[in-house]
Order: sequence, then C-alpha cells, then structure tokens
Amino acid sequence: MIMKKILFSVVCLMMVGMQSVKAQVAIAALHHNNAVTIYAAAQIQEAIDAAEPGDTLYLSEGIFGGFTVAKPIAVIGAGQTTQISSDVTIGNNGTTLETGFLLSGVNLLQDLNFKYTIDGARIMQCMVDGNCDFSSSYSTDNFSNIEILMSYIKGYLDLSSKIQGITIVGSKIGQVRNGTAGEGGSTFLNCSIGQTYNSGGSANNNNYVNCVVGTIYTGVLSNCLYSVYYSGYGAVIHECYQDDFTMPDNLDSPYTDEELRTKGYLGTDNTVVGITGGQAPFSLVMPVVQVTEHSLEVNQAERKLRVSLKLGNK
Repeated sequence: MIMKKILFSVVCLMMVGMQSVKAQVAIAALHHNNAVTIYAAAQIQEAIDAAEPGDTLYLSEGIFGGFTVAKPIAVIGAGQTTQISSDVTIGNNGTTLETGFLLSGVNLLQDLNFKYTIDGARIMQCMVDGNCDFSSSYSTDNFSNIEILMSYIKGYLDLSSKIQGITIVGSKIGQVRNGTAGEGGSTFLNCSIGQTYNSGGSANNNNYVNCVVGTIYTGVLSNCLYSVYYSGYGAVIHECYQDDFTMPDNLDSPYTDEELRTKGYLGTDNTVVGITGGQAPFSLVMPVVQVTEHSLEVNQAERKLRVSLKLGNK
C-alpha cells in the first residue's frame, strides 16, 4: 500500500550521512480510516498525539522513545525486537482513559507506569525489563478493568489500593508488591511469580489461582505450587502444593509439564499449574498483524524517497 504521507524529518534522517541506496530504520505506521501515516521512531509521541480513538499504531523492529498515552488506541509492535528505550505511561492528568487501549508485542527497556484514572487497558505479550507501577497515582484516581496477558515483568508489579479490578493471566512477574482494593481486587491466573510481598495496604485482596510462586509472604492462594511460605505475614493458603525448588532466574516453570502432571500439580481446570497451563499460556510470540518488513530507498539522481512497508505474521 502506498503511504499517504512521508514526514519531512524522515527524509532528513535518511539523506544525512547515507552512503547506501537502501537502508532500514525504525518506523511507526499510524492506521486511520484506511490511510497510513509514517513517523520516524523519534516521533512516536507525535504519532500517538495524532491518533484518534480506534486507530492502530504499528511499530517496526528497532528502538523507539518512551511515550504517554491516554486514549483508546492500539499500539502493536513486532515482538521483542521492538524496543522502547524509556518509560511508558498509561493515563494522563485530567483525562480518563476509556476501555479500549491495547499495548502489545513490545519490549519496554525501562518502566511501565499507570497513572490517573483508567477504565480499561490491556497489556498483552509484552516484556518489561523494569517495573510495572500503579503506586505513583493520585488520591482521587482509580483503576478498573485492567488486563495483563502473557507478559513478562522482570522487576516488580507494584499494585495500589486504588485498583478496583485487575486480572493477570499466563504471565511471569519477578515480585508482586502491595495490595488492591474494591470488590474486583486482583486475580492472578496461571502465573509464575518470584515472590508475593507487601509493604502495607490490603495485600490479601490479591488472589492467586493455579500459580507457581517461589516465596509467599502475602495474598490468598488457591491450588498453587510454592517453595517457601512465611506464615507470619498473613497469607491465606487453600489446597496448595509445597515442593522444594528454586525458581529459575527467568521465572520459567521449575518443572516440565510432564513432571508437573506426574507430581499431580494440576490447576483447577485440570491443566498444569503455572504459565504453561490454562487457556492463555505464556507466549511472547505475536499472533496479530505486525510490521514484518520495511525499507527506505533513496534515489539520489531524482532526489526521491520511497518507503516500503509490509504487514503480516512472522
């Protein structure tokens, strides 16, 4: 599909210091009403600001800057080769983020922050090298209908008493900190978690089902496999399995699926406990449309720039 618009800054980027006729650069393709606008990686915030509710922003492989978003759009990368170099913030002062935001298929090299008021957001098949933080919000804000699916948070997931409802499915999390509030609270299904910990708040509104947990301090756990349990912190354990294992650094299951079944460590749905069980097993492989190929060609003689963009599945 021929691009509707080529930004002047992309032209400058390619013309300055270019020795070859063909080069690859990271680009963002904003889809709006069957039209496509191309932005350079450094202009990702400009692309998000230009997006309207319901639009999709596709990110190619490469490195992009951080951004703030507070509108129901989809931001979809090409997988772990789409890297975001600084913090991403979901939510904006004075604006309620309504149901419909999706962040999928990106590798966040820093932190993922939720702020202000958010009613509906989905994080799917993302890797967060830093932390996922709900705790830096303001007193009048609240979060509801938040989903984290098949993602890997290497640091901590810092929850907040302002969370009214969050569901985490098939994900790997280094540490769960603090608790949630409201009737919805928080629910972890078929997750792999380094430890559950609480420095205050209502941590026993954190519910873990069919999870594998290295060390338990707090929370309500049902049908989970754990290694170490510190009873003095108030955790509630229902029909869980205890085994002496060391949680791998990458938070993969300490046992194969065959070993889990042999040991009888099954979830409430009769699949194995942990990230390989359940209806949405952990995977960072994107099943959705991505920017699979992109190139820029410069014709020095005719002083023309050609952008090629291919969407598909890898």
